[in-house]
Amino acid sequence: MKADLVPDEYISDFTPSRLLDGLANYSGVVRDATLDLVVSGPDLRKGQADLVRAFRENGFSECDRIVVAISNGPLFIAIWTAILELGGSPIPVHFETPLKELRRTSERFNAKWVVSDLWNETQMENENVSARAISCGWQQAVLGRWDAGVGDGATLELPGIPLHPTSGTTGAPKLAIRPISTAVAEIDNYVATFGISSADTILNVTPMCHAFGHGFCAVGPLVTGASLVTMRKFQPRLVVEACEQFDVTILPAAAAVLDVLIMTAGKRLYSPERKVFTGGGPVNSRTVERYRNAAGASPRPLYGSTEAGGIAVVRANGFAENGCVGQAFENVEVEICRSDAEDVPDGYGLVRVRSKSLAIGYLIDERIDTSAFVDHWFDAGDVARFDENGQIFIGGRIAEVVNVSGMKVLPAEVEEVIKTVPGVVEVKVYPKQTRLGANAIAAAVVAEPGVTVEQIREHCAKGLVYYKRPSRITLIDQMPKNTAGKIVKDLLP
Repeated sequence: MKADLVPDEYISDFTPSRLLDGLANYSGVVRDATLDLVVSGPDLRKGQADLVRAFRENGFSECDRIVVAISNGPLFIAIWTAILELGGSPIPVHFETPLKELRRTSERFNAKWVVSDLWNETQMENENVSARAISCGWQQAVLGRWDAGVGDGATLELPGIPLHPTSGTTGAPKLAIRPISTAVAEIDNYVATFGISSADTILNVTPMCHAFGHGFCAVGPLVTGASLVTMRKFQPRLVVEACEQFDVTILPAAAAVLDVLIMTAGKRLYSPERKVFTGGGPVNSRTVERYRNAAGASPRPLYGSTEAGGIAVVRANGFAENGCVGQAFENVEVEICRSDAEDVPDGYGLVRVRSKSLAIGYLIDERIDTSAFVDHWFDAGDVARFDENGQIFIGGRIAEVVNVSGMKVLPAEVEEVIKTVPGVVEVKVYPKQTRLGANAIAAAVVAEPGVTVEQIREHCAKGLVYYKRPSRITLIDQMPKNTAGKIVKDLLP
């Protein structure tokens, strides 16, 4: 059945027309620094047209769902827009996601298709995927259709609407339904707040599958005409070279990435015209101060979510104290509601957001759940406070989600994979801070004799994308529990 998506004053068009119009008129340049590839606007359009034909010839149809595991670069943009032009629903995931995890994702979200530029046809066929190479002229990918049964549970049709995986505020895997009109509205808010135009060049070091990188680097260039420099994976050397060679004016990066750049690049990052934004998680005062000392300017923390897009940002010349994310974007309303919950600190409240960039709901069990989107307000799942100048200070999240360098990890998903190791009796996954204060994934495991840490680590490597894998695995005799039978996290190793 087709979803009853009735346009209202917030969302007037659920088609991807404005993004496709942006592609049709794009006159910028997309450079892939990893492959030393330069793709012009006409090249991008021709490549996208080739992919539309390839998808259609292989049986891809309107309303089909497809897991998109494509690395940063012009190929991501060409594949994304090709799927939308055909009326499909793309589901973005990290390009290094193992095939076993891609299958779990497809089964969970009823996607019958997968497309990847990492796994080849033989590797896909070994995982029961009918696979065929597709080309856009300047780059290739592999399009796969899962064996019978996978994707057959899809009953809700969402033509041309992207579906973004998110932990939400409950920790349950689900998809945020974000029509292209909402993604475009996010970029319109960026333009109104700090300006992006065809004169800009954006440097893409954050995964395009992630909400922060997707908005800036996959949608942003087509809406604004800005040029783009991408890299498959973050490399400090390539960042410095790109900044020096291509007149980069906008650099969005996770706080952990900025820390590495400070250590490796220092003053070479500085340009009076360059705007550096941090997103995907909080940036602390130490990182801000180190960047100021090295580059002579301040990075600008940006606060957002998959469901809402950009929510707030530190304005030009603002100083980011711990937890400060500036003021709400233009055209975005933020409320902080009082709460008596035990896990909300004194002086803080729950964040609610209203904007044209909001998702319209979650896709859960083939129905649209709008319970977190009431009267066009979204409960963001964060606790925060305003200061006397209207600046927003984030105090943390309510949900049990671990932020690893801007990428969100559900402990329950990691536990699910480790529990399938033969001999594992019980497992608890939790965040553990590194010496630099960043989050890492730790796992405490109760197992039968003979089970080793290396076995568990190898199993995780096959079933989890790299940032979800525990960096610390400890075998213990029994879980520390209180009288109610709940695990006491403070007593975990």
